[in-house]
Amino acid sequence: MGIKEYITYHRIQLAKRLLKHEQLCIFQIALEVGYSTHEAFSSMFKKIENINPSTYQKIYSEKI
Repeated sequence: MGIKEYITYHRIQLAKRLLKHEQLCIFQIALEVGYSTHEAFSSMFKKIENINPSTYQKIYSEKI
């Protein structure tokens, strides 16, 4: 795993925790984990997790 992949992996892991436990909008989470746009964050999240961040957040919220 290269440095870029390592950083991306950790950003997405942090984003998953924030999506589960914080009541932040997707844009705020994107900024928090180091993405400058909602689109870039959502695209990378979906590429790695095979689900978009808003759906991920909704699924988790429904389990609470």
